[in-house]
Amino acid sequence: MTSADSQPRCSFCGKGADEVHRLVVGVDATICDGCIRTASQAVADAGVADPDNTP
Repeated sequence: MTSADSQPRCSFCGKGADEVHRLVVGVDATICDGCIRTASQAVADAGVADPDNTP
């Protein structure tokens, strides 16, 4: 988000709040639901283990 643009935007794809279903806003970054799905799939495809599910 820039000072000239008061609408939050995804830090990854640049889509605005009116273009996505949901934005998760953090201190230094914002991510949309589409980028969350893409990142989640990339992690799953890479075979990265979920530390919460390891014995």
